Amino acid sequence: MARQQIELRPEEAAALRRRVRAGTASVRDRRRSEIILLSAEGLTQQQIAERMGISRLQVNRWVGRFARQRLAGLSDAPGRGRKPWLADGAAQHVLEQGTPRLKPPGSG
Repeated sequence: MARQQIELRPEEAAALRRRVRAGTASVRDRRRSEIILLSAEGLTQQQIAERMGISRLQVNRWVGRFARQRLAGLSDAPGRGRKPWLADGAAQHVLEQGTPRLKPPGSG
């Protein structure tokens, strides 16, 4: 399979390097950024997969998303993760009410 050519703009390369080094970035963000940096260095998807201990399919997914959407493609797609358990606006309503009371007044 032909390697998809990734050419990074200087600001993209800097942003990706920042993500890889950031202690506060999630492991997923660091891994995705590293995949793109290694691809831009000319490594094949198989080489990247072996070096990082992941599947070639994962490498292919992130390289393809980056090629189509650039840095925005490395973010999680909407709808992923746990669904909210509060009704719309419930959290905002609680925040607007101020500090919640643990016991009703006069309960002892």
